Amino acid sequence: MMAMNEFMTPKGVKVVRVGLSKLYTAAEANEVGKGIAPGGRFHGLPMLVVMQLGTDVPAESREVMSKMDRGALEGAAVVVPSATLRIFATFIVRVMGLKSVTLHSNEEEALTALDGRFTPVQKGPDGVDRAPEAR
Repeated sequence: MMAMNEFMTPKGVKVVRVGLSKLYTAAEANEVGKGIAPGGRFHGLPMLVVMQLGTDVPAESREVMSKMDRGALEGAAVVVPSATLRIFATFIVRVMGLKSVTLHSNEEEALTALDGRFTPVQKGPDGVDRAPEAR
């Protein structure tokens, strides 16, 4: 199950929050990819991805994720509550070549990381709200 919406961090940074629980399907991964791609509703916003304990991400979903726009994924803060899954997620992030994605054990840590890296909402030259460090 997936929910994707705009969210404001405690310091006012506008992000796209992607909540994952139970089963994250390939169709849902495709929806996220379209939302963060150029022209998508959430393009240019930093990402907060929150996986609930026990979330299943099958091979089909991982394949869709591997084809997402790398630039849109950079700067993401990902909450992975299981230490074992964080090790696996670290491997995936490295294989995908994502240099500024951070992994966290809880949402509070992830929000602190986003607030430390990005500034509150600013308009880019294309009219999209974004923090200057986002891309």
